[in-house]
Amino acid sequence: MATPSFILFALITLIVSNEVNPKTKSQTWSYSIFVPLAMLLVTIGIFGSSSQFAMGIVAGECTISTLFSMGLMYYRLNKKFKNQTQEAESPQEK
Repeated sequence: MATPSFILFALITLIVSNEVNPKTKSQTWSYSIFVPLAMLLVTIGIFGSSSQFAMGIVAGECTISTLFSMGLMYYRLNKKFKNQTQEAESPQEK
């Protein structure tokens, strides 16, 4: 479960970070925290619905994937935010 969840979380993180355009630094942090946590909750809900023990196992196996997704999403969104800010401050003349 840990390796497939890592791959799935990374793919979803890449897709979401390409689609989202943060306007402020707080939006960058919000997306970076809440999107991976929502993915974790959905994963726990789907695969851990049989018992509380299964929920704990799924949560434990997906914790590293969630933390990695948070870091990856913050890095990509922060990079995109900085590029947008630089383009807005110094428009290129054609």
